[in-house]
Amino acid sequence: MKRGVVTILSVDGGGVRGIIPALVVRDLMRRIHVLREWSRAPLRAFVPFPKNLMPRRRKPRPVRSAAEVFDIFAGTSTGALVTLGLARAGNSSPEEIIRFYRERASEIFPPSRFSASGTVRQAFTVKYDQEPLERVFQEVFGDERLGECRSNVLIAAYDTDHRSPFFFKHYTQRVCRRNPVLCREAAEYRDFFLRDVARATTAAPTFFEPSRITATDGKQYTLVDGALAANNPALSAYVEARKLYRDARRYIIVSIGTGRSTRQFPWETIRRWGYLDWVSPLHGVPLNAMFSDGQSETVAHALKQLPRVTYFRFNADIPDSVSEEIDDARPESIAALESMGRDLIRRHAGELHRLARLLYRHRLF
Repeated sequence: MKRGVVTILSVDGGGVRGIIPALVVRDLMRRIHVLREWSRAPLRAFVPFPKNLMPRRRKPRPVRSAAEVFDIFAGTSTGALVTLGLARAGNSSPEEIIRFYRERASEIFPPSRFSASGTVRQAFTVKYDQEPLERVFQEVFGDERLGECRSNVLIAAYDTDHRSPFFFKHYTQRVCRRNPVLCREAAEYRDFFLRDVARATTAAPTFFEPSRITATDGKQYTLVDGALAANNPALSAYVEARKLYRDARRYIIVSIGTGRSTRQFPWETIRRWGYLDWVSPLHGVPLNAMFSDGQSETVAHALKQLPRVTYFRFNADIPDSVSEEIDDARPESIAALESMGRDLIRRHAGELHRLARLLYRHRLF
């Protein structure tokens, strides 16, 4: 936090559509980098030099990581993969996260299961085996622990034993010096492996088995996808920020969605639906889709009304040319999602530039 301004990055859940917020973050970081480089060479822009005396241009030094820009990272499901990647000790770059979706999504969601038979299977048991998912997380995160993250972190899951939201938390040493009581409460999360945190928050019901993880004190948790508690975790992150930074005078919240479904359910279609219709994967699990979209947009509406909060929301309707399924990892689907992400960036270019200037001024200048 600089000069009383707290910055938050929050990313929604949405399966393979997580590549969209990764593209937005990459664009935002590039804009901040350009602002930094311009500020470091003001004379070059305004003082005319003879060509033979023009100072040699330095190779631009990029912003080292998103951890320089944001005080708190919050994520749910695939959004947690994005924010954990940015906040981890090795701080993955947005480009590396984009490459993860391009190259590893098909291992987690094998295209052979993305078929009519796989959809029917989903009505009776989980659609995918968890072994490939766990193997990928092991290879990506290794033995890194939540307590090693470089920034404050909030990751959403849902505890089925206690029927309540469950948030993995990590606070930096700087925050702990100011809030020792809060840090003692969060100490139990420090030793969770990032691979276990990722497994818990992405354990989407009907897609994967629930996650069963054990804390260092031996306590066991049964956890499923955080979208059941907070598909858009921005409001939860704001509440966390109010606890950690009580003297803050302003909160800049950047909330990135993974696309809104445009599928319509007219009265003639749903008027006689029963339970199985509302939860049928053949219909796109409408009950779950409506719940997730409704919760995300309700959070966005609430945060826009709060005083001292500057809220940026980047999301878009999913066009007919892009698959709405969160597990469609076919190469053509990933390419279509990337095209959707680039279009989102073009349409919000002015807002992204305004945001980059705000973040640069309050975090890096």
